[in-house]
Amino acid sequence: MNNNFLASNIKVPSAFSSSEIMVEPGEILSVSVMVESVSGAPTTASLAAKLQVAPIEYKGYSWNTDSVSGTQRPWIDVAVGDTYLGHLLIDGAFPASLADQNITTPRIVTRRFKVPPLAQIVRVVLTPTFSGGTSPEFRVTIGASTDAP
Repeated sequence: MNNNFLASNIKVPSAFSSSEIMVEPGEILSVSVMVESVSGAPTTASLAAKLQVAPIEYKGYSWNTDSVSGTQRPWIDVAVGDTYLGHLLIDGAFPASLADQNITTPRIVTRRFKVPPLAQIVRVVLTPTFSGGTSPEFRVTIGASTDAP
């Protein structure tokens, strides 16, 4: 499908989910998260990232409802230990923390994921944790692209 996705200058003061990234089964999805900075002078901070997939319709069963219905999608975490999806993380999982309160230069972390047979939508979920500071937040850019295997 050769899909590209870019979201820049995202402020992440609390849990954040990217827009949906459309994919085709068997494609290789490359996702990069660039942590640009942290603001608000937190005493401690960390930023976790993970991928989630939403399955496609299969034999009349819809696990992935369309956006018109407003029904919540059943997002599934892609985790290394998961026997169904974990082996599809070509480069392994994202690090436990992409950045902390001491970040002074942008940090980019990229991971590749082989899209499973029953997936058509992927998203990136970022979860920051902070202590101290005044309205702390991370600033990030997320990029993704797909290629045929």
